[in-house]
Amino acid sequence: MDTTVQEEGIQAESGEDTYYDPRRMLRICTACQILSWFALALGVFCLIVWGWFMFSTLPSAHFPSLQAFMADAAPLVIILGMAVLLCLFFWVFLRAIAEALYILMDIQEGQNASRS
Repeated sequence: MDTTVQEEGIQAESGEDTYYDPRRMLRICTACQILSWFALALGVFCLIVWGWFMFSTLPSAHFPSLQAFMADAAPLVIILGMAVLLCLFFWVFLRAIAEALYILMDIQEGQNASRS
């Protein structure tokens, strides 16, 4: 008995894996790549804006030495660094997810080709 399953306009025979949809996987990979670039852009934006804000609001005339300046600027530098590191982490993490899905799709296609 040969049955068909309708899912997003794709007809699949009962012997095929109906949960593997290459178009859906490509959409997920593309979304991960786009979100990763947004995370990287957010990190660069934070670096530029907060860096400019930090050095424009801390006038160097009030600090007699570099050590006094760094003592007051250290919390801001740490916050800026953590925000940039978090954005870089998300960039790497989302890119890794996208690449892993591409590799898994290649493996699945190789298995489907060997079955045929």
